[in-house]
Amino acid sequence: MRAVCLTLLALLIGCRHSLVAHPAKSGPPVPKAAVSGGYDGLWVIHPGARLYILSFAPPPFHLELECQVKEDGTITLLSNQVFAAAGKTIPELEKEIEDFYRPGIRTNMIIHVYGAPKRFYSVQGQVVSPGRQILMDGTTVAGAIQAAGGFCPYASRSRVQVKRSGATYRISYNKALKNPGADMEVLANDQIFVPRSLWGKFLEGLEE
Repeated sequence: MRAVCLTLLALLIGCRHSLVAHPAKSGPPVPKAAVSGGYDGLWVIHPGARLYILSFAPPPFHLELECQVKEDGTITLLSNQVFAAAGKTIPELEKEIEDFYRPGIRTNMIIHVYGAPKRFYSVQGQVVSPGRQILMDGTTVAGAIQAAGGFCPYASRSRVQVKRSGATYRISYNKALKNPGADMEVLANDQIFVPRSLWGKFLEGLEE
């Protein structure tokens, strides 16, 4: 039983977590950021979805997890166990997690999964596929441009703009590739704009 406890308290990969040794309650509270409406039993989980996973069990098995479904549709939980979440409804995922962990801890663990709204950012300007993208944890400006199909032929790679909360930041794509410290993590609602290069503007003037 000691080995099982240590295994269940292992670090989560891909999820932020906190271990909460609460006394038994009637049920775990719904996280403030979780959505109470719109995500019913028919909602199908998708890559990029943020999930709040709570377990209702006697200490020390009462856990609160927050994670995002990876691009391959999976989440990684306790004991480095990978679950295919995308394509399932919330009740289906809850049952799968419960069925996996219950035999190991030999207690009546109840899993609650809550969905949160998708977060977005946008990439506009001189990229192949401009538009709105689902924000994945750890997305950087360079990665966002790559996800948008890369640059158009006359894009300015040294003057990429990031508009956030009224402020504008400038990123050099080439420098960001060489030095990750020169890159910038993308946040929800960021607007990334790739302007036309000076050479591109010159050619555009000739065409006119």
